[in-house]
Amino acid sequence: MTSSIIPTKIQQPLIESSSDKQYPALLVITANGYGKSTYLANYRKTARAASGVKNLNITTKTGRPVLVEMLYGQEEILVVTTKNGVTIRLNPSEVPQLNRSTQGVRLIKLDAKDTVVSGGVN
Repeated sequence: MTSSIIPTKIQQPLIESSSDKQYPALLVITANGYGKSTYLANYRKTARAASGVKNLNITTKTGRPVLVEMLYGQEEILVVTTKNGVTIRLNPSEVPQLNRSTQGVRLIKLDAKDTVVSGGVN
């Protein structure tokens, strides 16, 4: 007796490819080396005297935002520099696109007393 499995629905892949990203997006990098990008349509419009829209889940693990940049899809280089002088270069499309109120993912592993001090996109 032979049994065959017939898929009823094609599932989405677990890992998104860079072509699935939507632009414009907001890139955020924190002092402790975490980062994320978020599609701008995920942010709601606010009325006058509103309390704002949460962009990043700030914890002691993530630290404060150091870099906030707009991504339009043509960027090629993201440079992140730490207090101790360590500099890394990333492709901005490698930064995952996450929801609005998340912590992000670790982009750079830091030493115990090191923090991210600057960054830039080109």
